Amino acid sequence: MNITLPPSDYENIIEFASVIAEPSENIRTIILEELAERFGYTKSIFWIADDEGNLFDPVFYGLNDHAIYSYIDNYYKYDLLHPQKNLPLYQSKKMLRLIDVIMPDEIESSTFYQGFMVPQDTHDEMVITLTHKNKLVGVLGLGGQAKNTFTATDCKRFLMMSELIGTTFIYQYESDLTLLSEREKEVVALVKEGKTNKEIAEKLFISHNTVKKHLQNIYRKYGVKNKIQLVQKL
Repeated sequence: MNITLPPSDYENIIEFASVIAEPSENIRTIILEELAERFGYTKSIFWIADDEGNLFDPVFYGLNDHAIYSYIDNYYKYDLLHPQKNLPLYQSKKMLRLIDVIMPDEIESSTFYQGFMVPQDTHDEMVITLTHKNKLVGVLGLGGQAKNTFTATDCKRFLMMSELIGTTFIYQYESDLTLLSEREKEVVALVKEGKTNKEIAEKLFISHNTVKKHLQNIYRKYGVKNKIQLVQKL
C-alpha cells in the first residue's frame, strides 16, 4: 500500500506500542482508549476470536450496553464485515471497510445499516483482524459517524499496527486466564444442574444478558464453545 503517513502518525504508533506493552488486567480497554486518544477512533469494539471467525466477550468504547446486546442478539448475522462471512478476504487483507465488500448505493438499504448502524449514529464501518503467528486471536470493529470515514490512511495505520496489537493482546490475555470468579463459579454450578439461562438469571437475580456474558467468559477460560462442551470438560 503506497501511502505515506504523516510524521505525527509514526510518533503516535511508537507511543501507542509503548503504552500497551505495559502489563494490564484491562489490556483491551487500554488499547481502545489509546486508539481513541491518539487516532480519533471514538467508536470501537474489541472481540476475542477463534480461527473460524467466532467472536466472544466484547469490550467496547463509545458504545452502550444496549447496542452491544442488540448486535449479539439480532444483528451480528447481518453484519457485512463479520469475519465468518469474509475469512478468505481477511486472510489476505487483514482489514475490510464497507466499501470493500458492497457498492456504496447498497450500503444504506442493508438491514445492518438501517437496523443497527443508524440508531447508533454510525454511517461507516471498518473491521481489522488481529493475528499472532498467523492465528486469528481478536477482531477490532470501528464505527464512523460519517459516510466514507475510513480511508486508505486508516488501512495503512492498521497494516502497521494489527500484528502489534494482536501479539501484545494474546501474551497478556494468556497470562490472565485465572480461576473463575465467585459469580462464574455459581453460574457453572447451575449449568451442571442443567439450568437454562433464564433459570440461572432468576436464581442469581441477574439479567439474561449478564448470564450470557458470564458464560462467554467461562467458555473462554475453559477453551470450549458451548454448555455441552463445558459440562464434558468439567
